[in-house]
Amino acid sequence: MDQLDARISELSQKYLPLAVEMLREVIRIPADYVNKPLNQGGDPECGLSNHEGPRLEYLRNKIIEIGGVRSEEDIAFDEYGNLVWMVSDPNDGVPAKDKRVIYFDGHTDTVRALRYQWLSKTNGSIDSYDGVIDKSKMAREFLRSELGHLPDDSEFDHMVFGRGSADQLSGVISEAIATKIALELAPEGALKGSIIRAYATAVEEDNDGAGPMFVMQKVLPGAEPDMVPDVVILTEGTGDAQKGALGIYRGQRGRMQIELTVTGRSCHGSMPWEGLNPLEFGSAIIS
Repeated sequence: MDQLDARISELSQKYLPLAVEMLREVIRIPADYVNKPLNQGGDPECGLSNHEGPRLEYLRNKIIEIGGVRSEEDIAFDEYGNLVWMVSDPNDGVPAKDKRVIYFDGHTDTVRALRYQWLSKTNGSIDSYDGVIDKSKMAREFLRSELGHLPDDSEFDHMVFGRGSADQLSGVISEAIATKIALELAPEGALKGSIIRAYATAVEEDNDGAGPMFVMQKVLPGAEPDMVPDVVILTEGTGDAQKGALGIYRGQRGRMQIELTVTGRSCHGSMPWEGLNPLEFGSAIIS
């Protein structure tokens, strides 16, 4: 570990309480809206896809407040609704067109919180928005069966529970802390020859990534070199109860959605050989 790595590690530990504070707040925010009447600004789906507004506004203001950007002009919403911020070192002597471009990507929507189900199943100890509210009532066996792993009691004070804590708000908060640290260590070379563009995207859970798709289709074609990423870091969690703690995964998992129509041919039951069963041919295609 060189000196810069050591300084990054040092500041990461220093800002851990800040990261926890921010994570708890972005998890909690929908609680202010889900039970409020619509005519008073309520939103029963706050925090879900297409309903990330209050969370994104908090993130924008907080990133400015903590020094995650140099100025307010460096953070804004794009036409799709993604929150985008950028950091670089304008004094590093490297032309923008020659800098390495690093993209951070994390989504800000979650699946449904199932608030009252979790309160019921955890004996009133865990709220989907407020996290652990009574550790003495913790339904440990239920949690162990749901999570596959339950840390020792000594670790609970360092953990954050709630909808989005793993998928995927912690990754978005890590982006904000990372750009804050990068700016603080810019005089020590942390940003030399680099540009970081961080995204807190909208509407991922509904369609697996329309936010990044907007960037790929509408932002990058014909863009200047300082906009085109050399590397993309997806801040989705990689922890596994069986394989171990978080790690850096390399690679990609592409997928296609294909709609296929298989047309059969009807026949009389006494002459099945005259017919074609679309299920039979469809299963052969799938296999």
